[in-house]
Amino acid sequence: MDSPSDEKALIHELVTTWHLNVHDRRALPGGKARASLVCEEIGEILAREGRYPVEWQPDDSFAGGVIECRKDGSCRVTWKAEVSMMHYEAVSVQEYRSREAAVSAFARTFFGGDIDGIPIDWTE
Repeated sequence: MDSPSDEKALIHELVTTWHLNVHDRRALPGGKARASLVCEEIGEILAREGRYPVEWQPDDSFAGGVIECRKDGSCRVTWKAEVSMMHYEAVSVQEYRSREAAVSAFARTFFGGDIDGIPIDWTE
């Protein structure tokens, strides 16, 4: 890895596309994504776009979660699941007072231990 900015760019690509090619995976320190950078990048996307994943709306059909931020800094995470073939419903809506709290909770639940097989180092 050439510099921390390169690592940050790789993590940005990882949290926006949920994938890195083999070369980029090898460029990550220890082959892992630092949780602090994962959360930082998602937080920056939220600050710009107001929602993560950007492409998803809470009313869309998807399995997973979406974060929406409000002007007061609070956030809502809507979790949806497939309840019958190709039919998705909200199973949980969680409110958070800060973007940081929402991002951390979202990332731990949505990604868990890895993103596309790239381990997330939750100690960093």
